[in-house]
Amino acid sequence: MWSSREVPVSEELLASIFTFSNLKEELSSKLTQTDCGKLGSYFSLPPDQVKTIITSPLYSKNFLLALEERGFIHPSNVNRLTVALTELKINHTHLVTETYMKLRDQETEYDRFLAGLSAHLAFSITVKLCDNFEVTDMNKKTVISSQNPGLSFLLTIDKMGIINPSDVSKLETRLEEYRLLQAVAKIHEYQSLVLYDEIKPQDE
Repeated sequence: MWSSREVPVSEELLASIFTFSNLKEELSSKLTQTDCGKLGSYFSLPPDQVKTIITSPLYSKNFLLALEERGFIHPSNVNRLTVALTELKINHTHLVTETYMKLRDQETEYDRFLAGLSAHLAFSITVKLCDNFEVTDMNKKTVISSQNPGLSFLLTIDKMGIINPSDVSKLETRLEEYRLLQAVAKIHEYQSLVLYDEIKPQDE
């Protein structure tokens, strides 16, 4: 997934930066006072403010807060910080922000896929699928009593590890059995997208 120019990101890191708060914690543990000073100049923050920040005990957290307050970073986009970290060659910290954005993009695409697929799952089919995938009685009751049983079912088998953002193929056979051709087409489309995203960096 990573090109030869990049340093692989550990699974621990992937798990630790799913949220914006976690991202800031990860970054604050890596940024030095010198890094914050360079970034402060890059983003044209007032010199007095930068000096106050980098001499404070929680300098890295305060610096990221300053970037957030000025709109340079926010939960849906940290690309400007990625560019700055890359241009200033600050260790491999840019991989942290790059990974955060990739995870956000992938998760958003996955959520969109699940929502779209659920529209093809009628109540009767959803009940059958619960049995097919051995959903527990308790979870099955939760699924069939929800406002959107199809989506609830998909989220349930996601938690069970049957599907995940990188692989939803286990649904395909069952949906083919029920002749849900449009749903199967959605699975093919999503899997192709995931495969493309996985091989694309190697071709750059």
